[in-house]
Amino acid sequence: MNLNNLLIPPHHNNAAQLLAAQVRNRSRIRILTGMDLLKQNIKYEANRLHVYGRYIIDLATNRIWHHHLSTFQRQQFITLANSVNGINRRRTSQLRMTNNVDTLNRISQITLPQAITSTFENNFFNGINFPRRINLT
Repeated sequence: MNLNNLLIPPHHNNAAQLLAAQVRNRSRIRILTGMDLLKQNIKYEANRLHVYGRYIIDLATNRIWHHHLSTFQRQQFITLANSVNGINRRRTSQLRMTNNVDTLNRISQITLPQAITSTFENNFFNGINFPRRINLT
């Protein structure tokens, strides 16, 4: 394995954007760590060498992270992972807000009364009317 290929996180201008898009393309967006980014480098290098064992890749990742990276190098991976997570967090919260606004607008346009068969359903769909407080003084 060429350690020089493994120890350097991607540094091009839009590295965080590209990695964030890769993470979003999966079925579930997960939070990345610096070690995850190192593992991605190790997978690329392992594939280049035709090594496909998951166990070997995991062992190599742990070994390199704990014994071959300096604190500065580890921090570079961690900083990039935090940037990716921040991009995806902002993007998902914007999507959630947009979808929520649309949903609330649609709900507010419902004018037909709901078919109600019990007090619970009435309270659920139409809200609860609390009795007014009586001042006894």
